Amino acid sequence: MITFSKVNRITKSSQLYYVLNHGKTVENSWLSLSILKRESKSDDNNKIMIYNRLGIIIKKNIFKKAVKRNRFKRMAREFFRKNNIHLNEGYDFLLFVKKIPDIKDNDYYKEIKKLFDKISIK
Repeated sequence: MITFSKVNRITKSSQLYYVLNHGKTVENSWLSLSILKRESKSDDNNKIMIYNRLGIIIKKNIFKKAVKRNRFKRMAREFFRKNNIHLNEGYDFLLFVKKIPDIKDNDYYKEIKKLFDKISIK
């Protein structure tokens, strides 16, 4: 079973906003996906594995209840975990929720899939 480990998360806010400000962005009416290629760090003999990383930004005024915010994050991480093998390595992805979505909770997965289908790094 493949897990969504800390290696696959963007945890620092400075890194999140760097991807948001410098990355390529695709969006729909309520969700934005920013993508940024990371530079590989390697020594002469040691090649360091480059992982794809995911960051999620959801403001409290979008989803007022933590249950809703956490549900969206779980669905986004699950999508990323399952589909990470289909993406090139070494990218940072940032999902940013812009406004309250007018869809049901079960459709978040489909909307995230549509955004990832729009990117051209596969």
